[in-house]
Amino acid sequence: MLDPLLIQGVQPGGQLTITTEVENWPGMTEVQGPDLMMQMNEHAAVAGTKIINDHIIKLNLNERPFKAFGDSGTHYTGDSVILATGAQAKWLGLE
Repeated sequence: MLDPLLIQGVQPGGQLTITTEVENWPGMTEVQGPDLMMQMNEHAAVAGTKIINDHIIKLNLNERPFKAFGDSGTHYTGDSVILATGAQAKWLGLE
């Protein structure tokens, strides 16, 4: 009885989309990163999550409902927020 919203940033799926073998995912001995991301995305959508592509540039957690401001100009509000900023690979540039 929630109305979940997933706002995907610049790289939807993050590093998982450029990862080959994922060997530590419960229930699977090995899965390709992009395949796992697609499965997780489908699972979230089936569970009723609305998935939006936008880049959050500002987040106000000082008052309720919380407010997030997208690069698209859209303002989002919510009673709770899970902030998952992700990570980005830092390549060494070796041959």
